[in-house]
Amino acid sequence: MNEPLRLLNRTEVEAKFGVSKRFLEMAVMRNDGPPFIKIGRLVRYRAEDIEAWIAQQRVTPNAI
Repeated sequence: MNEPLRLLNRTEVEAKFGVSKRFLEMAVMRNDGPPFIKIGRLVRYRAEDIEAWIAQQRVTPNAI
């Protein structure tokens, strides 16, 4: 059975993933950062979108 869709607010994203609310606010204004869902004036995030976005931020240093 599928879990119901759980949308997270910025406070919940910060607590669960360590991405600050301020960063998320600025990312929405810059149109970058993790994908989000807009419901009226509310901005919400899916946990799987945050996880995927974090994985995309991985930087591998060049081997010398």
